[in-house]
Amino acid sequence: MATAVRARCESLGIELEGQIELPGDLDRFERDLMAGKEAGATIFRCYCLLQRRYEHFASRSDWERWQHEAIATLQRVEPILAKHRVQLAVENHKDWLAAEQAAVFQNLSSQWLGVCLDFGNNLALLEDPIAVAKTLSPWIVTTHVKDMGLRHSPHGFVLSEVPLGQGFLDLPALFRICRTANPQVRFLLEMITRDPLPVPCLTDRYWATFAPVHQESLQQSAMEWVARNATGDALPQESQLSDAAALALEQQLVAQSLSFLVPSP
Repeated sequence: MATAVRARCESLGIELEGQIELPGDLDRFERDLMAGKEAGATIFRCYCLLQRRYEHFASRSDWERWQHEAIATLQRVEPILAKHRVQLAVENHKDWLAAEQAAVFQNLSSQWLGVCLDFGNNLALLEDPIAVAKTLSPWIVTTHVKDMGLRHSPHGFVLSEVPLGQGFLDLPALFRICRTANPQVRFLLEMITRDPLPVPCLTDRYWATFAPVHQESLQQSAMEWVARNATGDALPQESQLSDAAALALEQQLVAQSLSFLVPSP
């Protein structure tokens, strides 16, 4: 199967990236890595936390315990990556603030550990996408390219992926930062079709995992930023659609994004 995937990718002139889970079982991790490499992958994307930081942890100490475990896991897999000479690209997945993730990778200091820069994820942590890209730029090896829309909500705002060019992200600047940092960087479209994501930044629970900060002033600046960028258009939703209708919407939004990248002649 792996050799057939490699042959198919080569026939189409495309590059393959792997998606891999960080392990409790190092043997399984290595087997999955070897299978992906046999299929042609030299970069494997992963996340350290599946859930969103502000939803999953109840306290700063809970989050710090998770961070310690996540770093230890990356340290355990690094020799396996080096052995097989492949890179692991860890996504900014609404877990670390950009400066926190940068500090982790600076301390790990391995050519086999890098970043999959998601253009929009850190908006949920109230971070500016351009600042995030600049902070993580030394480690970017691949990306999740997306555009974002948002609207006010009673507890903060809601956030949603929208077709490229229909949101408020400065896509040319983000592309430029990535290419300048790594001329071999890969750009992968991630047009997720789902209901808008709640970001309850006006609640106390949202702030439970962060170091002591001026919460009130940050909330105010965040909502001012939301007011400047909020869309008047409806955001994509799929939960009330049939499977067939959700798939059709997904295909439509992906096609619109690809048209933005490669306009018709």
